[in-house]
Amino acid sequence: MKTNVKMIRLIALMLFSAFSWAALAQGPYPNQGAHTVCLGDVAPYGVIKTTGSTYVWSIIPLTGGNGTIAPGNSNLTSVTWENAGTCTLQVIETSSAGCAGTPVQITVTVTSANTISLTSAPATENQTVCINTAITNITYASTGATGASVTGLPAGVSGSFAGNVVRITGTPTALGTFNYTVTLTGGCQTVTSTGKIVVIASGTINLTSAIGTDNQSVCENTAITNITYATTGATGATVTGLPAGVTSSFSDNTVTISGTPTATGTFNYTITLTGGCGTVTANGTITVNVSPDTSPIYHN
Repeated sequence: MKTNVKMIRLIALMLFSAFSWAALAQGPYPNQGAHTVCLGDVAPYGVIKTTGSTYVWSIIPLTGGNGTIAPGNSNLTSVTWENAGTCTLQVIETSSAGCAGTPVQITVTVTSANTISLTSAPATENQTVCINTAITNITYASTGATGASVTGLPAGVSGSFAGNVVRITGTPTALGTFNYTVTLTGGCQTVTSTGKIVVIASGTINLTSAIGTDNQSVCENTAITNITYATTGATGATVTGLPAGVTSSFSDNTVTISGTPTATGTFNYTITLTGGCGTVTANGTITVNVSPDTSPIYHN
């Protein structure tokens, strides 16, 4: 029985020792080998500590990468990375007997922050379009990123990423104001750009005066019955083809045709809305009849 207990204790000690050395072999941080960091990062580094040893850390620039090492001679340190590029991080351990060991090195690549900039025409990132009409394509150039997400777009419009370019394209099928955000993914730091797409409805025009007023017949030098139209989406209107003496006006989204015709004939008029979306028109007719030229009164 005593032999078995001793054996169990020996096996347990061996397992514990193996576990401890395996954990210690990882050092104070889990990863080894080359390291990529972002410009401005403060990154920790370390080697397994030997009792009585001192440690000297240094940076050997290669293609510009550099930073500031935290002071001290510990087996643990940190570096504030201040210059983009590639460099070598080195540590030399000196034993308590004053013997310097072989330098240990890793390569560190310091990467600049991602960038994004508009490359489509100025103001394309803030555009107003008609519903069911394709937007002007919006493009952004990026550096450092491996992808991008675009949120806040109207239905029918989407974003894509390829060759370091973000593209926003499509035909909106929903009305409203859509504030979108482009967020670069991968690379260093969270970099975004924002814009706005306003989708407006096509204009409308509808007769609001009495039925038939848009196709009326009057006598010369007699005022017409006012003709009115309600509109949406327009900022103005032009009216062509009216008889002399009859004019039009636009106010508060209403077109009004009024006046007294001084010319005879059939006048086919056209209302064309201006501003807003699409080409929207309405038509009507004003017929101006000749008043009779009565002869003098004859009598016996």
